Amino acid sequence: MLGLSPSPIEKIFGVKSLFSGMTEGVYQILNFDIAKAVAANVLSPIIIPVVLIFTLRGSVPKIDTKSKELIFFSSLIFLSLIVNFFN
Repeated sequence: MLGLSPSPIEKIFGVKSLFSGMTEGVYQILNFDIAKAVAANVLSPIIIPVVLIFTLRGSVPKIDTKSKELIFFSSLIFLSLIVNFFN
């Protein structure tokens, strides 16, 4: 598969992070192979629309409160769990 070598989290703990396999997934989406993209990372089909929305809006959400910070990090952990469960 395409992409970078495993992250330190994968090497040390054997656990995938949210972005594990994302390079391969986006590459496969750009080649119109959704099945291989999902096999690389179950969340990869979501990345291109999200980046497109932020590009069209011209801004990304700011983490300027403690509650937004908690939501952000909780969602990173939750999405990493999803990647580990499905991949």
